[in-house]
Amino acid sequence: MKGMKFIDGIQGLERVGALKAAQELGASLDVVKLSFFDEETWNPAKLLLRDLAMGYIAIKKAKSLGATQLATGVKGADLADPDLWWLSYFLNFGKWALSLVGIELIFPIWNAAASDKSAEKTKTKKSTTLSKKIFYNSLQLLPEILRHPFYRMKYSKVPISIPPGLTFQLARTKEDLEAAFKLLHNAYVEQGFIEPQDSGMRFIIQHALPTTSILIAKMNDVVVGTISVMRDTPLGLPMEKAFDISHLKVKGQRVSEFSSLAIHPDFRRSMSGVIFFPLTLYAANFAKNCFGTDYLVFNLYPHHADFYNAIFGSTYLKSQKAITEDYLGAPAAGIQLDLKEVINFAREKYDGLSAERNLYDYTFFKNHSYFIYPASDLGSINHPVMTPEIFRYFFMEKSKILEDISLLEGQVLNSYYPIEAFSNVIPMVQKKSRADMRQASRWDVKLVGELVDFKTNERRCVSFTDVSRWGFKANADIEFKIENLYTFEIKLTDEKIAVIVAAPVWSSRDEFGFKIIEENEHWHEIIITQEQKLFAIAA
Repeated sequence: MKGMKFIDGIQGLERVGALKAAQELGASLDVVKLSFFDEETWNPAKLLLRDLAMGYIAIKKAKSLGATQLATGVKGADLADPDLWWLSYFLNFGKWALSLVGIELIFPIWNAAASDKSAEKTKTKKSTTLSKKIFYNSLQLLPEILRHPFYRMKYSKVPISIPPGLTFQLARTKEDLEAAFKLLHNAYVEQGFIEPQDSGMRFIIQHALPTTSILIAKMNDVVVGTISVMRDTPLGLPMEKAFDISHLKVKGQRVSEFSSLAIHPDFRRSMSGVIFFPLTLYAANFAKNCFGTDYLVFNLYPHHADFYNAIFGSTYLKSQKAITEDYLGAPAAGIQLDLKEVINFAREKYDGLSAERNLYDYTFFKNHSYFIYPASDLGSINHPVMTPEIFRYFFMEKSKILEDISLLEGQVLNSYYPIEAFSNVIPMVQKKSRADMRQASRWDVKLVGELVDFKTNERRCVSFTDVSRWGFKANADIEFKIENLYTFEIKLTDEKIAVIVAAPVWSSRDEFGFKIIEENEHWHEIIITQEQKLFAIAA
């Protein structure tokens, strides 16, 4: 750093900042007098014009001197002043803008003040919320080509280290589920989405299904964050009350919704970086690898949606209505994320960056011991945790959800819990006995097999999306002919190959339903594996 030159204006504070930097770094100082700037104003518009002009002159001078750094000064008291809520955003934006031309902006006084734990923090929650709204609204005036890189530069940071005792996992016990539902309830009440509930918990009927997984961040024995991954079922997804996602439900593609996100208030500020990013990235990996998801959908505040699009590569829903003015009483935007393409976005935007900003490496290549995933045996993508006792506790004792369920809701619940152990907690809304239902039960899977043509020895890839004792759903890049016979093979291990002869009996949206004509014993292993998961939690 020795011999590096710094530039300041005539303003006293900027001069102090530059002198302090030069003194600490042992650098020479070249002063440029810019006396026509008004130091006293705190009007943001005037400051913007002033600093744009001053920045332009400073950049030209820095380039002529070969300087790579500019130093300025700002008081800690100003940063803590509620009336100057925009100042830190303004300075950070200036730092990013200068970095585009190869110049680093440093803040010797600010940096020292930031480490002073006695600095007063007088911002109220109301002023903070207002300032954020103004800040995000102001950012929307920038074109996306500038706005999105700014988001990634400032906010796309992953933790280099995780505190001991912090894990991310599937909630399996009544205690963890209750803690997650209470955390969600308190967050929703705080944001004005719902009125306080007698139970102190927030959950909906989709939370009762094994197609929903409640994921948690847990610090030792305390749940400090939660998010739910809800896979589409005949009940639909919660956000479909306001958004159309039918364009995603084609060719057997599975759609899951990110829902019910909440972080414990004690961890939102001091540890938000080690909770939010790992939790959302863990949930995305869970959705793809453990839940068989092809597309994730979210509904968010509109300015949050723009942030997610910039950071994660999601896009607004490709339907007629991507923004609504009333979702749980607030404006919302619907976004979608293609889990097959997200790796390409991450590679383009983050590959090669520093470790704390490299979401590409962190998400797709690092093996994180604090991410705990459930096993997905033989293509299973349901992870049931609701024992009859847990089901009764939440959906009979702590809520009245089951009292007013529709015929469809009852049918779906029974189809996912077709065994006798649940007979006392799930109302029967159809005439079939549970023994009959069990025989007809279908199990969600994600299996890849091959269509085999023995005459030509040709093989075509086939995706299986659900299975039963008597049939399955599948799709491939061919047009199956109804009632024709086809032979399929699914490799389970090097020694085990499930072989099925089946005939398609219906088709819808490029997906076909098959009736099994012949099968070998390894096909039954797939079915038994799915059933045993449910029997295990009911035992």
